Amino acid sequence: MRSSTVSIIAFLATSLLVKDVVAAPGAVDIRKRENYIIQVQEEVVVSRGPDGKYTTGKPVAVATVTVPASAPTPVVEDPKDTPKVVDPPKDTPSSKPIKVVEPTTKPETKDPKPTTQATAPPPPKPTLEAPKSTTEAPKPTSEAPKPTIAAPKPTTLVASAAPPSEPSEEPVAAAAKVQAASGGAKRGVAYNDGKLVKVISGSSWAYNWAATSGGGLPSGVEYVPMLWSDKDEKTNGWNDNVQKAISAGSKHVLGFNEPDLGAQAHMSVDASVTAWKKWLQPLAGKVKLGSPAVTNGNSQQEPYMGIPYLKQFLSRCSGCTIDFVVIHWYNNNPLDSAVQYFKDHIKEAHDVTGKPVWITEFEYTGGDEAAFLKKIIPWLEAQAYVERYSYFMAAEGKLVSGGGLSNVGKAYVG
Repeated sequence: MRSSTVSIIAFLATSLLVKDVVAAPGAVDIRKRENYIIQVQEEVVVSRGPDGKYTTGKPVAVATVTVPASAPTPVVEDPKDTPKVVDPPKDTPSSKPIKVVEPTTKPETKDPKPTTQATAPPPPKPTLEAPKSTTEAPKPTSEAPKPTIAAPKPTTLVASAAPPSEPSEEPVAAAAKVQAASGGAKRGVAYNDGKLVKVISGSSWAYNWAATSGGGLPSGVEYVPMLWSDKDEKTNGWNDNVQKAISAGSKHVLGFNEPDLGAQAHMSVDASVTAWKKWLQPLAGKVKLGSPAVTNGNSQQEPYMGIPYLKQFLSRCSGCTIDFVVIHWYNNNPLDSAVQYFKDHIKEAHDVTGKPVWITEFEYTGGDEAAFLKKIIPWLEAQAYVERYSYFMAAEGKLVSGGGLSNVGKAYVG
């Protein structure tokens, strides 16, 4: 039992990645290379037990900033330079996976700066591989979504990230039963902290890259569990957790998180098929099943990425029940080009698979996100084959600001 807990900010990590970007049809027909900087803020919990001894927990990423290297270096100041003594939340999930899509061909890095070496930063300073034209999003150490928070300039290079840790299963049992999404309500919320979901008003569903909700969801919001990957730490307890979620009102279940990306679930097509038949197919008929969630990469051969991966999965998974397909999208093209690319990509996913589409992660990283959403949300609502969507994500500095809606959040809610 802990007698006191000290939360300290451990260090920041910065990574310079060279990304292969494949432009969508109708947008840009050349391959581009761009450098990006990922800044990750991590938190370490130090606990003192009754015997006076201290133990240090694993680092947990609490924030990530991703910007093109060509843009001015963000100098984001943490509101407080000194760590605070706080009690960690008991039921809040700690993390989500980072989105960084790796190029299918080995990038050439002429800039001799960061590669894969890391140097320890000074203490304490402070989220797709996806081309920003494909899939990008920060992910902290224990597989967590990237809450994007301002941070001072870091010095450590982040080479990879792990998947999100499962929240406690207790909140699922404690949660009130929820109604399934009704009346064609499409807007959802991707979250780490369930208490922020209520800020995104009018949303009908939510998910947190995990099999348990972590608690805090508003009444009437359907929690949608996900089997993040086929790794033991994700499949252990899966059957019990997903049954609890179904009993609490879940009507849909999501498959693996970006199996086509090395920094995420990282599963071959055949591995996804095998795991699907073992862990997800038994749920057919009880809930609607969503395909593995793929990036907007575009590798037409092994290792497949994006819609080509999805095509291969559907063709190889004989006897599998796939009720809808799930895709992710990240891009930093100029606004009008990005809007057209987004529409083309979503339509292609439907045309290729013939199934309803969920976009469970998407983010415009090229500038005015609010302007992007004002153009995209009405279009998504008008497409009959688009069943659900969720912008990345319910976190301070993203859809939320100061406990209320940010400008981007206001554009998302409409």
